[in-house]
Amino acid sequence: GGSTRCSQHQVITDLLKELDVTHYQAYAKGNHGHDILQHLEELAHAISEQNAARKRTVAQCWAGINKSVTLVVAYTVVYCNMSLFQFFYFFFSR
Repeated sequence: GGSTRCSQHQVITDLLKELDVTHYQAYAKGNHGHDILQHLEELAHAISEQNAARKRTVAQCWAGINKSVTLVVAYTVVYCNMSLFQFFYFFFSR
C-alpha cells in the first residue's frame, strides 16, 4: 500500500544519503501527455552542482514509469553533446 511505498522510499533516501549520493526525484504528473522535459533544466542544475562537488546523482521517477530515464537520456544528449546513437552505444558498452 501507500505506507509501504513511503517507508521503502525513506529507506532508499536514507541509504543514498549515507552513500553521499544526491537523490533527484521527478514529480511529473500523470502518465501521458505531461511535458516531462520541463524538468530538464532543474535536473541539469542538480547534476551540475553535484558534478562540481565531485558527487553522484540518482534520478528517480516517483511513479516508476521511466520519466527519470527519459530525463537522464535528454540530459546526456543535450548537456553532454551526444547524439542519441552515441548515448546508446555508451550505455550498452558498459
